Amino acid sequence: MIEITDGSVTARVALQGGMVTTSFLVDGQVVQPLYEAPWLGEWSGDTLLAHLQGDFVCVPFGMPGHGYAANNLWALVERRPDAVVLEVAYPGEHAVERVTRTVRCVDGAVEFVDAIDMRHEAALPLGLHPIFRLPATAEGEPLVGAAFLELPEAEAVLTPPEKPEPASRLLPGKRFTDVWEAPSVDGTANLTRLPWEGRSEDLVMLANVAEGRVGVVTDGHVAVLEWDTAHLKHCLLWISNRGRDYEPWNGRNLCLGVEAVTSAFDWGVEASAGRNEVADEGFETAVRLGEGRHELWHRIRLER
Repeated sequence: MIEITDGSVTARVALQGGMVTTSFLVDGQVVQPLYEAPWLGEWSGDTLLAHLQGDFVCVPFGMPGHGYAANNLWALVERRPDAVVLEVAYPGEHAVERVTRTVRCVDGAVEFVDAIDMRHEAALPLGLHPIFRLPATAEGEPLVGAAFLELPEAEAVLTPPEKPEPASRLLPGKRFTDVWEAPSVDGTANLTRLPWEGRSEDLVMLANVAEGRVGVVTDGHVAVLEWDTAHLKHCLLWISNRGRDYEPWNGRNLCLGVEAVTSAFDWGVEASAGRNEVADEGFETAVRLGEGRHELWHRIRLER
């Protein structure tokens, strides 16, 4: 684990998966808004899940595995007290040649630039995968409704055509605009107040967001994610509300993925680059990248 800081914010960068967690110093208090899986160091199954934490880049985005970069070791290219540069080389047959991740602590924020070098043109789903903590007691019990989400306006809000998990609360195949009243098995669910009561596991996509900004408000602080929407048009929310009862989740996982994407949910390359239900609704689900370098930018900061 590599640690960088500017004094007010610290980033811890793992070579495995290029995953980054953060700490902010506010009025003498350390605030850690990003998530770490409760099974870290205890479970060694699937590589991505075994190390799941913080913020990582998905090239390509979607299952299985969210791309080569999220599942493999990165090489250290450069390290300074407040910044680090990593890169991961892709297999020779892949359209992507390498991904280079630059992480900087600057002005009380953590800034990321993920540069994608392409061997040749390809249409790929792309995404960023920051995961935020949700409020819970010391015993791990969720504090229902204790987090408030500041969500951007979107052209539409979509749920997958089929439930992603048996325990999904949101009704499948829905298109709506009111994030306060998402169609659910028990009437409606408020996407802006988490965690929810009970156990559930859901995906919901804000399509064609008006701006690349989401705020997660807890305990008097706002953890703000900002991103450039030039390549990443949508925001996919992964609401993990203790709804998976199998390993390594075991009914204990509580987190919120705020995933800036251009993708058809998390369905992977073949589905996103071809015809799919999200594209049929009129939304881009893959990014056509030409030979050469393309950059994704995002930032995580903390406000009172």
